[in-house]
Order: sequence, then C-alpha cells, then structure tokens
Amino acid sequence: MQEMILALLQLFRERAPDPETNAWVITLATDRNHWPGAHDLFSRIRGRGPLNDKDFKEGDRVRRSQYTFEELCLKTLYNETSPRDPFDPSSPFSVAGSAIRLAQAISVPVPDVLTSLAKQANPETAVYRRVFLGRPGRAAATSVPGRLAAIEEVAKEFPDLQQFPTNPPGPYERNMGNQIAGLLGLFQGRVPDATSNAIVLKLAVTPDRWSAGHALFDILYDRLHVAMRARDRIRYLQHELEWSCLQALYNATSPAHPFAPGAPFWVAGAALRLASAVGTPEQAVAAVLAPTAETSL
Repeated sequence: MQEMILALLQLFRERAPDPETNAWVITLATDRNHWPGAHDLFSRIRGRGPLNDKDFKEGDRVRRSQYTFEELCLKTLYNETSPRDPFDPSSPFSVAGSAIRLAQAISVPVPDVLTSLAKQANPETAVYRRVFLGRPGRAAATSVPGRLAAIEEVAKEFPDLQQFPTNPPGPYERNMGNQIAGLLGLFQGRVPDATSNAIVLKLAVTPDRWSAGHALFDILYDRLHVAMRARDRIRYLQHELEWSCLQALYNATSPAHPFAPGAPFWVAGAALRLASAVGTPEQAVAAVLAPTAETSL
C-alpha cells in the first residue's frame, strides 16, 4: 500500500496544480511513524479551499481533484494506525478512482495509473502468487471457458444470505458496493468459478446482508488455496479479487473483528490483473472505478 500510494503521488508530482500539498503527503507517506499525523494533514489540506465543489472557480476544479486524491490517501494511511477515530472504511477503495480522475484532469496517462494499481496485491494473498512466477505451463495458464451460474448451484454451495444479521452500511460504503458489483459484473461468463462470482456479486448488491462477508470469505479461502496448489492462475486471480471484495464489504458493517482496514485498497489492482488474464479491457475496469471520468485511454 505504501509503495503504491507513493508511486501515484510521484506520478502526479510534476503536474500537480498544488505542488506543496503533494510534497506534504509524499513526506508523510514515506515514513510510517508519521502516519498518525495523517488526520491533521488531512484537515490542513481540506482547509486549502472551499469544501464544496460548486464554490470553486472553473480553473480550481483540477485543484479540487488533487486535494480529493490526497485526502483519500491520508484517510487510508491514518486508518492503518488503528485510531480511535478512523475515517470511513470505504476510503481505501476510493483511492483508485480518484487517481484516475486526477490523471485525466492533469493530462497524466491513465494507463500509467492502472499499471501502478495492478502491480501490488493484498499482502494476505501476495505470498501465494509466487507459485506462478517462473513456472509456466498448462496449469499456470488455465483457459477454462466461463459460464453463468444457476441459482440452484449457488444455493447448494453457499449459505442463504438472509440468515445473516441486517447491518445497513452508510452512503459511501453503499457507493463502494455498487462499484464492486460493477467490477464483478465485468467477469460474469468469463471466469472459471461461476458460482463464487455469482454469490459475491449477489452479496455486493445486498448491502443489508454484508455481514455474510466473513462466512463467504472462509469458503473462498479454501477455493483460493485449491487453485494455488493446482497452479490454476485464472481461478486464483478470480478468487483473489473476490477475497478483497468480501473483506471490503464485511468491514463496511463496522464489525467487532474486521479484516485489515486496507482491504478495500486492493480491489482495483486485483480487478485489473484478472481483466488482463481473461481478456477484459482495462478501460472497462477504469470506467467502473471512475464512472464520471472519460474512459478512453
């Protein structure tokens, strides 16, 4: 996470309309000991201009895009310090879309942003990906044709979501859920495990039951390890994306025992890696992550 955030900040450094705030965030992100100060720096940057976009002059909207991106980075880093007053749990997810919008606003190539996002994986799964490095072969490049899952199949393999407690998330988290659903929808009929794609997508569009995320995660934990042992790269990449999606959705319910706060941060990169593997255009992923941005890359 630290490496990726720094890479994005450096990518924007030369074209940032406010180079001072860019430098401030780079300095803080570089040293983990400074991360507890991210909340204060967030407030300092928030005070650089009007809080409402409509209060900015037209020429200042680019600057607002920069501040929004930097604020999301700071929220993400601050939440990593296990504070008593964390920012909203969906903040890490929004970093990717904000980076895409800022890139387009200041004429930084969006593919450069997507490359940075795709480079790093969730630390909980990154160690397993090493099994695919330098070991090409039929199993490592699985090409099982995708299909859509029948309702009956999903019901047999996964628990009924309605049995889990109702815990409605907030508006920012619901927006994250909509975007996660959009990402998972891109891979319907394209991934080998149709039932897991179907159940995670169903959960994403059922926000009141996101408390089921942990139970589904436990099931996919086994499937991911099966894919790893079989050196089934595409199936592995599918479950890697679904892992992070489930962690993000579950954390949005403010549970007593959440996953790592940065879990939503890894969704974008996992989606880009899976898209590359199954032939889904990266422009489609970018369009879901930044729906108000131009999607031509």
